[in-house]
Amino acid sequence: GTRFGEPVPHFLGIGAMRAGSSWLARVLREHPEIWLPPLKELHYFDTLDRRRHGRKLPRRRYGRHLKWRLRSNLRRPARRLVWDLRYFIGEQNDRWYRSLFAAAARRGYTVGEITPAYAVLSPEGVRHVRSLNPAVKLIYILRDPIERTWSEAVRALCRKRNRRVEDTPPDEFLHWFHRGRGRSKSQYAATLATWEAEFPPEQLLIGFFEEIRTEPAALVSRVCSFLEVGPFPQIESSRLTRPQNVAAGQSPIPPVLEHACAEAFLPDLQALTRRFGPESYPAEWLARAERALREAR
Repeated sequence: GTRFGEPVPHFLGIGAMRAGSSWLARVLREHPEIWLPPLKELHYFDTLDRRRHGRKLPRRRYGRHLKWRLRSNLRRPARRLVWDLRYFIGEQNDRWYRSLFAAAARRGYTVGEITPAYAVLSPEGVRHVRSLNPAVKLIYILRDPIERTWSEAVRALCRKRNRRVEDTPPDEFLHWFHRGRGRSKSQYAATLATWEAEFPPEQLLIGFFEEIRTEPAALVSRVCSFLEVGPFPQIESSRLTRPQNVAAGQSPIPPVLEHACAEAFLPDLQALTRRFGPESYPAEWLARAERALREAR
């Protein structure tokens, strides 16, 4: 499974979760030189990572995906049915994973996948990614960690349970934050240290969620240049800016959760501000966290 002798995939979107990965996948699918799998998130490396560390495996997504793909295949080319058979029936190992990209790579596409859970892989998991393709390019979009955590909390405790934010007690959000793994998904400096221990800076593109809101075309152009594909053909700006998977809506974060997040993320935000500078988005996130801590005193 190579293109011009290169291992596949050529790129990975590694997160962050709730930070625009669905938007990125939707946009990149429209580029004539880029191929993404029919399913947005393959969850290969993080499933292996969970198994490696004895953690509970997520419920298989096969049932939901299979129904969607069966409906889709009634209107799609036969080659997509071949991909589905390989994905759903094949034994999950490195050879199987590479085979999911091989046909598209042979046709000359730049191939990749986007699974936000990859951001928080263990060092062993990141080394596994490197073993498959040392030259793989990585796209990591960051979002204000307090906002990212709130978005994930709303999705986990409200949307998935079909209830309104205002009907969920603030202490329930706080309990979710302290007992779950959501905290590590927002600690970007630690994540960057893990990935940069294995990959050089030129193989990592860091974007910001605010760019999707304010200058999406510029971010798309930067991604295309990073992936070494041609500039995007004519694309409607409305399609670039259309929100996707917006969970929290306009509901404000409960002060008790905002304070807990600010306290937990302060060291990470200080490190990010040192890295990106006082005029950066992380500096704005740090100022917001410091303000939340002052107001709680």
